[in-house]
Amino acid sequence: MQSRRRFERVACRLGVELQIGARVRLAEAVNLSLGGMLLSSDLHPEYGRIISARVYLPEPAHVCDLNLQVMWSRPDAFGVAFDALRPLDVWALLRYLEAQGASPETN
Repeated sequence: MQSRRRFERVACRLGVELQIGARVRLAEAVNLSLGGMLLSSDLHPEYGRIISARVYLPEPAHVCDLNLQVMWSRPDAFGVAFDALRPLDVWALLRYLEAQGASPETN
């Protein structure tokens, strides 16, 4: 059986600020790929919702400003896909993922 994911995910613990309307909420990324991430949170956003976020990468030290699309949600976490990454964010995410031992693509 072939995986539906295009990019390898790596376990992580990264701080994420989510912009929901006028409120900023904190979450933690528990896995990450070049295509999206799993966020540990008590939020329950609906499928398809677009959320603005800031992800804080430690190495290289970089803040990614991202738009996320909610792909699924459960009581303690939700999965998101990245929408239109900026080139600098792609570069920083690739460096971080490679440092964690991930290959850029699984296919």
